[in-house]
Amino acid sequence: MTLSFLFPSLGEGLFLAILALFIDALVGGHNLLGRVPGPDSLLRIAGLFILDSTSSRNPGPLWAWITGVVFTLLVIFLAAGPGWLLDNIAATTLWLVVIKAGLLALLLGQRTVIDTARKLAGRLASPSGQDADGRYAAARWMVERLNNRFADGLIANLFWFLTGGFAGLLAFRAIAVLAAVGSPNGIRRPGDPVFWLVGWLYWLTGLIPGILTSVALIVAGAIVAPKTAFHGAGFLFSGGLWASLPIRLWPLHVVCRSLALALKADPDGETSGSDWVGAKDGRARANARDVRRAMLVIVSGWLLVFAALSALLLQVLR
Repeated sequence: MTLSFLFPSLGEGLFLAILALFIDALVGGHNLLGRVPGPDSLLRIAGLFILDSTSSRNPGPLWAWITGVVFTLLVIFLAAGPGWLLDNIAATTLWLVVIKAGLLALLLGQRTVIDTARKLAGRLASPSGQDADGRYAAARWMVERLNNRFADGLIANLFWFLTGGFAGLLAFRAIAVLAAVGSPNGIRRPGDPVFWLVGWLYWLTGLIPGILTSVALIVAGAIVAPKTAFHGAGFLFSGGLWASLPIRLWPLHVVCRSLALALKADPDGETSGSDWVGAKDGRARANARDVRRAMLVIVSGWLLVFAALSALLLQVLR
């Protein structure tokens, strides 16, 4: 029995995903592959254009909502189109395999954020870093960034790639990037009428990946913090679901509970107040050790994903 019912090229998709993870691990990071702009860069420009064009005209709520719906659907369609073309070009030659795997590596990449976390942890652990202003906020930001990149950049991207090919993946990236423009910080859905549709689309498309990410982080956390790894097992009941984004809220809840942290997840949102995620007695004063532990959790999660993809590929090839 195979799993090819998910989409016709599941075997090719699994192979490309494994190859992309290898490419990112070997040549990813700030100095190599991380210097190459990926599709997210172009999509972010489109999102900023939408935001700028509507805010400069100061439209009413209804017109802003209509404009946002039209632009959102247009960007998703324009993103999915090239993906559909890629899906219909079989990777029968080496250069096509390299192009597809390279593009996928840019979208799945974890090396850059891992390198950033390692450097920041080193700075925070230095004598000057231990007394620097904003050191706790920097550590909290890095833990959140590691979590969001793993959830949105790896698990969610893989899920939509393996179920919808490059068309599904690039359509999801359009949704995710536009949602990030509308809600750049924290876990809340965008409050601006322009981003109403994309906020709910990101909410819906992040449900299953949010659950998968949270389960993966619980298992990965058992390697780094076995005594507290399962404290975040009740992530589905963490509250604030309708106003938040599951792909950000649930995995962050798991990591915070596992590391006994409390993160300020929405310091700059348009809605007044801030969201704190984690246990009530969690530490807000995150430090270099917390960054390193969060990094180890993410690396462990990466290894679990790699093992799962390899097992699925073996099942398909049987």
